[in-house]
Amino acid sequence: MILKNSNHYKKYLSTAYIFCFVGMAFHVSVLGPTLPALAQIYGQTEVTGLSLALIGKSIGGFGGVLSMGKVLATYPKHANIIMFFLSVLAGIFTILIPNFSFGAKGPVGVILFSIVLFFQGFFQQMWDVGGNILLTGAWPNKKLLMPWMNLLHFSWGVGATICPLLAAGVGLQANNLPLLYFIIFIIGIIATAPLLFFESPLVDDERQEQNNKDTNVAVNIVDTSIVETTTATNHKHLSRQIDDHNKTNDNDDLNSEAIDLKTSSLEKDTELTDNIVSDNKKQMLRRGLIAMFLYYFSYAGIEGTFGSWLASYVYITGNTIEDGAFAVSILWGSLTLGRLIASIVSKLHQVTPIRLIAVDILLGFISVIIMLIVASTKVLFMLYFSSALIGLSLASMYPMGVTLASERLSDDSQFTSRYISGASFGQLIWPPLVGLLISNNPIAMPVVGLVLLGVCSISFIGIVYFIPPLKEKS
Repeated sequence: MILKNSNHYKKYLSTAYIFCFVGMAFHVSVLGPTLPALAQIYGQTEVTGLSLALIGKSIGGFGGVLSMGKVLATYPKHANIIMFFLSVLAGIFTILIPNFSFGAKGPVGVILFSIVLFFQGFFQQMWDVGGNILLTGAWPNKKLLMPWMNLLHFSWGVGATICPLLAAGVGLQANNLPLLYFIIFIIGIIATAPLLFFESPLVDDERQEQNNKDTNVAVNIVDTSIVETTTATNHKHLSRQIDDHNKTNDNDDLNSEAIDLKTSSLEKDTELTDNIVSDNKKQMLRRGLIAMFLYYFSYAGIEGTFGSWLASYVYITGNTIEDGAFAVSILWGSLTLGRLIASIVSKLHQVTPIRLIAVDILLGFISVIIMLIVASTKVLFMLYFSSALIGLSLASMYPMGVTLASERLSDDSQFTSRYISGASFGQLIWPPLVGLLISNNPIAMPVVGLVLLGVCSISFIGIVYFIPPLKEKS
């Protein structure tokens, strides 16, 4: 019998989450390569006509992210069952995507497309956030969590890489999409079903108690040391006064009063210390929440922009729809390879979330600048090459962001869902905006990418330099 808290059990549970993310990735990545055909289904003359409809998916995703933290906090015992039903619900609305137009055209078609994307995005993002929170709950030790978090998002990349190839195999014409989307529904159900055989990692009361303690009591090291030094000095000075008084006065009543005075002063100093520590922690959590929100806001903007519009971009520049699907597959394939490499090297003592994220951001700047240089070219090789580099640069930014936040802020489920909601907000703003721009000026994609990388860098630097790490858990 394998004990629930043993590493063997945690490895099996983590593997189940990995398979779950493979299925989820199909639901997310199928949209990009099939947008040209979906534009025909929903009565649009140009593929960019569906740009505004993507706002529906982003709003739904934003609501799903905020909801999942509350759901897991309310029903922690049934977390894995909830994950399975989320895969079913997301799958149902995925099936509806190519079947919900009812022959509508123009603005009505955009509205109908937006409605079905809203519900698909809502349940899919709950599914996504749930996997991140539950894997973090399974591995309280953040060094042990790192390789598994990278593997979780590596598995997402596997699904996202295979999906465009599957789409090209089934067919990217409008009449082939109902079959393609039904296959993806089945894949999601099969991939998530193993979770039904495991208990939720959020049920461990002792671990939850320790997490709450770390969330509410963990302190800013510099400020705490100042407070403790001041308090210790006050105690020492008071003790010396009382001792001197006792030496010169043998009266028992005076001695008793001195002891009471000393005890009262100690209690007041302790209360003052706790209040200052609590205020410092609250301020640190607020600042950290804002920084992590902006980090995921910018990251998701980059990933969503290239993931949603790369295939259409390749198509707009004079290539075929199949060429666009292959470019998307290269993007997700390189991201997958990067996450596999990260999961291996993260086991090394010298490798930390900070170093992995720093390397990703640097590579991101290099790769987007290259795409900016070749933005006007129709040479397919250069488009594929720049797509591969961008995928590599995105490899560890999402999973290592979760690990970094749990090391320095909190791994509480509701706190995690709040800052990850920045990703949904980024998806809400950037893909629709870029979709409106690329039909007139394709260079909009790399320019927006550079801006978002700058925002991501500033947020990352703020976390690293202004928020100290929490005490490590076993």
